[in-house]
Parts: sequence; C-alpha cells; structure tokens
Amino acid sequence: MGETPAGYAIMPSSVVINARTVLCARRCAAERASWIDVYASADRGYRWQLVGRPVPDTGNGGNPPALVRLPDDRLVLVYGSRAEPYGLRAVISDDDGKSWSPSVLTDDIAVRDMGYPRAVVMDDATVLAVYYANSATRSERYIEAVRWRP
Repeated sequence: MGETPAGYAIMPSSVVINARTVLCARRCAAERASWIDVYASADRGYRWQLVGRPVPDTGNGGNPPALVRLPDDRLVLVYGSRAEPYGLRAVISDDDGKSWSPSVLTDDIAVRDMGYPRAVVMDDATVLAVYYANSATRSERYIEAVRWRP
C-alpha cells in the first residue's frame, strides 16, 4: 500500500470502518527517521490512499502501531516511543484518522528497548495495551500492560 520509503514500511495494524473502508497504520523508517503513517482503502483493500502521519517520530529505530476502534467510533493508535522519555503513547482520532490528538500512557521505561504493543478494546470500552519493557538494571525484558479509558 502506498510507496515504500527508502528504509521500510512494515508491521501493519488495520481496522474496518464500514463494509467497504479499511484503515491501516504502518511502521515506517528511512535513514535516521522513524514514523507511523495511516492509509485508507475505500474498496476493501484494492487501492490505498495516504490519510496522514499521526506519529511523525517514534524515536530511534521506531516502533509498530496497534490500531483499535472504540464503540463510539473513535480510533486509538498505540505505539512505543523510543525517544526520551521512553514509554507507551497513544494518539486518538474522532474523524476516521484525518486528525489525531496525543496522549502519554507511560514515560518511565528505563531504556529505548521497549514497545511492540498489542491493544484490544475491552467490554467496558477501556483499552488494554500490552507491550514489552526493559529495566536496564539487569537488562532483562518483561511484559507490562496499561488499561485506560480514552
């Protein structure tokens, strides 16, 4: 979907908007920049158009998106920030991805070795995001989860 930057465009996360429309976020990188783009398809995935760049900088090395749709139709895109302060972030859209407002979920991860979130909308409309983190003290990775109401 769309053009591939000089580095890569990988690890997509998609949501269905309606019977014909799909939104897809993807992890991108070129040279020393890393970001997340969102594309839309109005024909069930045959053709794609760039909607925007809700996350212009995911930090050194980047991080993949986890895109979910809330019961009230807002979109939540969760990602790990490998820029200081390291932590889990989210951007939220109430217009099918045309604009996004940022949110910091955590900012207390010791080193940039973190992220790769997966997110799910719970029955009570909260979002549960699970990701890996690194304490740096023992250099061991562990799994963390954040549950919140966007």
